[in-house]
Amino acid sequence: MRSVTWLKCVLIIDAICVGWWVGVCIYDSKRQWPMLVFSIAVTVLVFSRCIAGISAYNNQLYARTAVVTGLNQETDIVSVTDGAGIGWGFYGIEDWDVGDVVSMLMDNNGTPENIFDDEIIKATYAGILN
Repeated sequence: MRSVTWLKCVLIIDAICVGWWVGVCIYDSKRQWPMLVFSIAVTVLVFSRCIAGISAYNNQLYARTAVVTGLNQETDIVSVTDGAGIGWGFYGIEDWDVGDVVSMLMDNNGTPENIFDDEIIKATYAGILN
């Protein structure tokens, strides 16, 4: 979500810069080709870096489902356990009850082989166990 918005902003700024450079090229016939080539190169470079960054960031995210197993009023921590029996926790007990199902957006922190350093990016209510 954040990365898509960032990409749109970068592409808009890049389009404005390219438009400006093309405009300069039209009015400056002595340096027309070098500036046009430079503006195209900058566009390709920025766009390719944006796509690579977005792709790398999105490869770090995954979804995980868990069940709320405990609520700590003092620390404001919701304790959850996923299907593999791994315990997780996040802040904000206001609307949670034991037995609620939670869908979590997780970040693997660049280590897909190690689940124990992963972070919860967002937790969303997904239902309740019967």
